[in-house]
Amino acid sequence: MDFIHGFNSNNVNYYVVVYDENYSQTIPNYQTYIAHTCESDQTYKVSYIELPLVCNHKGQKYMLAQSAYLANRVPSEPNTSSLILVVTFGMSENGASSIPERKSAVCVYSLSDKIEYSFLNAYKECAQGNTTFKTVQWAGSDQHDCKANDLWEQLLVDEQVPYCHYLEQIPDLGGNAPIVADAIYQEDDTLFTSVTFQYVDEVQESVIFLGDDKGDLVKLRLNSLTSAQKYETKTIDAGSAVIRNGLMLSKDNDSIYVTTKQQITKVPVEECEQYTTCSECLGVGGGVGDPYCGWCTLMNRCTRKNDNECTGAYKDGENRWLNNFDQCISITDIEPANLPSDMQIELTLTVRSLPSGTPQSYFCVFEDIKTMPVLAIDNTKESPTLTCETPPEVEIVKPDGFRKVNLSILSNETNMEFVSSEFVFYDCSAFQDCTNCVSSNFACDWCIYENECTGNSLKCKLQGVVGGKGVSIHLSSP
Repeated sequence: MDFIHGFNSNNVNYYVVVYDENYSQTIPNYQTYIAHTCESDQTYKVSYIELPLVCNHKGQKYMLAQSAYLANRVPSEPNTSSLILVVTFGMSENGASSIPERKSAVCVYSLSDKIEYSFLNAYKECAQGNTTFKTVQWAGSDQHDCKANDLWEQLLVDEQVPYCHYLEQIPDLGGNAPIVADAIYQEDDTLFTSVTFQYVDEVQESVIFLGDDKGDLVKLRLNSLTSAQKYETKTIDAGSAVIRNGLMLSKDNDSIYVTTKQQITKVPVEECEQYTTCSECLGVGGGVGDPYCGWCTLMNRCTRKNDNECTGAYKDGENRWLNNFDQCISITDIEPANLPSDMQIELTLTVRSLPSGTPQSYFCVFEDIKTMPVLAIDNTKESPTLTCETPPEVEIVKPDGFRKVNLSILSNETNMEFVSSEFVFYDCSAFQDCTNCVSSNFACDWCIYENECTGNSLKCKLQGVVGGKGVSIHLSSP
């Protein structure tokens, strides 16, 4: 018998074991069992019950548990238990070998809704004479099938989970009715030898940590009790397997100890600071995302969700701390997109995930040219807009005829520029002939009678304008 894991909950002791159910026969059949005994049972026999534990993935049964962990998960689904058993499984060919193939699956079982319910149901079925259930042969007694008994059945009718069995007539119960779950995650060419779990309270999400036979630490984001996604693999001790149940969280829950055959390594549960852009921060694992990490908009960095690292992180709905890749803050539109260098107008910037604030909260920074106050903010649209004036005049170096500048938004609260985009100022007078003027990428028109290129066609005499391919801005210069 291979002992995998043991734990206690509500004065009940639980055991996850793997053994050959055909131990007295020629052909072995290795299976995983979940068993329990009640602390009040001094004999350890009357309340003993075991049932097979099976993990399914696409029609294949994973029968050999490699590690297990009882996790306290705050449920996101209504009417579900918070205690779950997370188990990693390997596959044995035809159950004939206790040595698993290098294929792994991870299954999650609700302790009360799945495991304890199955135990209580087994007792009830036994009292009704269901011969699927029988006494456990290896426990030292002759194996007997269950027989119907009206008195036992009546006594069990109103029992609830977790149920501590006390009827000596049905001791050490087992059977061939497995407790089955579908895998939340599966991977070939690896064997998950260890597992632990953390509920990340500040974001109300769950993370499963896996150790494997290659010395890697694998991190899964638990989406639900039926689905998880890998977001990171970190090599800890290459070529040296993480030992069974060799993962343990530190007391402050900020680190995890990874034990291999060679060493014990302390690893932080997250390294948010390594990501320097919003897309890197929120795009971990091909967009799955690291549940611990989010983008602190006004501080322009990747952090955990707390006020020490990100001021206002808990102000929900204000876009201070983002944790969804599609939310990444950006200037999605500038109207107009470029401007003659001698013209001053109001620009309208559309900013996805702009943090809530008043116009006094922000400034428009035109590189080292000039910082302009924000005049207005419109929060009525899905992506807010803000308005600011351009600098009165921008110097353009000829003969290029244009100047690209970094237009950013500065937070008055943090004194940091937290989002930016490219903006172009141009000088139509740099184009000396009609052809170059009207074929440029800018809103330049050729004044025929004045024999000059201009970004303000109001300067031209009526009927004396050759329009450029750009869209002219018909405003008077200041």
